[in-house]
Amino acid sequence: MEQVLIAPGILEGEYEQAYASGIPIIPSSTGNLNFSSFLEPRDRLDMIRKAKEHRNIELVDRILRLKVDFGMKIKGIRCKNEKQKEFYERYVIPLLNEIIDDWVYEHNSMGDTFLHYGFMQDRIPMFLTIEDPERVFVDSILNKEIYTLRVPSNFREDIKKLIKKKQITNTSNLPLHIKKFILDKTRFDLELTKENMFRTTNLKSRYNRYTYPPLMRIHKAIELRELLTDGDFCAAYDLANRIIHTKVGSDKKYAPLSRVKSIHNRLTSRPPGNSYFSTQHDVSINWVGPDPKIWAEDKYKEVTTRILRWGGVTLTLIDGEGKGYASATVSTKSLERMIESDKRVFMRFVKHWFNLIDRKNGFTDKVKLLFERNALISKEEIMKEIEFLFNRGIYGIEDLCIEFNLDYEEQLEKMKKQKEDEKTFVPHFEPNQGLLENETGRPPTDSNEIKRDTNQPRP
Repeated sequence: MEQVLIAPGILEGEYEQAYASGIPIIPSSTGNLNFSSFLEPRDRLDMIRKAKEHRNIELVDRILRLKVDFGMKIKGIRCKNEKQKEFYERYVIPLLNEIIDDWVYEHNSMGDTFLHYGFMQDRIPMFLTIEDPERVFVDSILNKEIYTLRVPSNFREDIKKLIKKKQITNTSNLPLHIKKFILDKTRFDLELTKENMFRTTNLKSRYNRYTYPPLMRIHKAIELRELLTDGDFCAAYDLANRIIHTKVGSDKKYAPLSRVKSIHNRLTSRPPGNSYFSTQHDVSINWVGPDPKIWAEDKYKEVTTRILRWGGVTLTLIDGEGKGYASATVSTKSLERMIESDKRVFMRFVKHWFNLIDRKNGFTDKVKLLFERNALISKEEIMKEIEFLFNRGIYGIEDLCIEFNLDYEEQLEKMKKQKEDEKTFVPHFEPNQGLLENETGRPPTDSNEIKRDTNQPRP
């Protein structure tokens, strides 16, 4: 049955559904936005598509970019085996650098991030990519996950193009699971396990198959902000088409038509606001347009605060005189904690992938991935933190070398040579290790005992 449009942007069926469920109807003069925009999708694919729309909004995108810009920049690796370190720097780290920013963006908006990887000759990492969550479906059996990846219909043709352009030598160099898929033309999906795919999640419950997209938690706030923004633009459009009503004369004494035309020409000869017109008594000008109160920033305050709080930015606005804000206090402590949480989630994948690489190549040494310092922390705070940890014996010389890109072995040899050149040697110890309790350096004694004067540390 054909739906009847009973109001701008509202169909008859939508009105009946909203009336029955008690949802308020928000009419739209453009017909693009109405109450149905606020309804939260229930289907997984619909939620993913809506989250993709939300993350393109300027405020949401900026919050996600904050986490990318100040979050997880890879510094390098630490590995004692030089051959293993060279292998990682050549084949592994470049692949991680290519996807790390996209992973942060995807993890904080979609929740489920599917990392797909493959090996040339079953040992050299060939690719590492993030698949579209719309194309990946998960089955869990005995706490083991199997992934079904829906491959585009032109996938085989694209492989041929890569071979033709000499981006790939031939199909024999492809990972084994890709090669099998190309040869079997009856297959349209890739069946993957953790040998080829790893899923990172954002607070997924064990009994749920998929993670609830984090952006959908502020779905209503985003939709409301978009509605308010559209309202401002509609008001601006109406303002551009406003009517200026000029009354010449009065009901008792009509002005001649020639005088009306003369005043009209003088008013319309320049843009509005640049004309000055004065008469004695019989001309009045009325501006017919939207109420200026609709431009007040107050209406954005609540929804903007909710969106910022979701992103880990706490914004406290201090009202000043009038309608503006005198000042604001911004805190990013929650954002810093979120970034550290993201690192822990990402490191679960890194540990699994590195173990897979080591097993395939016969490496035995452990490789540690190093991140740059969080750029949200100032240098003064970093130095105070390092000094505190080092003085307490928690932070060692090896950690300091990693922090400041120094070679540990080189620094150790330099210190040994320096000690050989010194005539006297004073052992170093941390303030809280091996010191006597009292300030004078004397051990506590009774009056009957012989007082011993010693400032030497305990053996």
